Amino acid sequence: MTQTMTKLTIVAPIAGLVQPTTSGVAGFTISPAEGNAVAPVTGTVTEVDAEALRIVIMTREGVQVTVALSQSQLQLGCQPCEALVRVGNYVKAGQVLVAIDLMTLQQLKKPIQVLTTIASMPDNLEMIKTNQDVKVDTPIARLY
Repeated sequence: MTQTMTKLTIVAPIAGLVQPTTSGVAGFTISPAEGNAVAPVTGTVTEVDAEALRIVIMTREGVQVTVALSQSQLQLGCQPCEALVRVGNYVKAGQVLVAIDLMTLQQLKKPIQVLTTIASMPDNLEMIKTNQDVKVDTPIARLY
């Protein structure tokens, strides 16, 4: 019998309700309940779009993981949010990537979702938790 080895574990970048993506991309969204967005994996930051607050991380396994805020957030101009990393930074899973002022967003009545996508090998992605509230840094998915 062959045992499948986990290549990479992807953790929740923020606390809140996690749901699988429905747009045909491998990943998940979280409607945040609190806190800042953290790195879902360990790796090197290869792209930071400060306006859109889209951060791409390349793991040592060669897996590209993107953390981005939702479209409604982009229309806001993202003033209550700030990217805390730059291209070339090495980040560890759980390290804060984006400071998010949820109180201001709630006052402005701007719903926000944090989208995490996996660009490499989506067929080997197993969702561990879906349609439930999770804490930040909780394992959400595994890549085999």
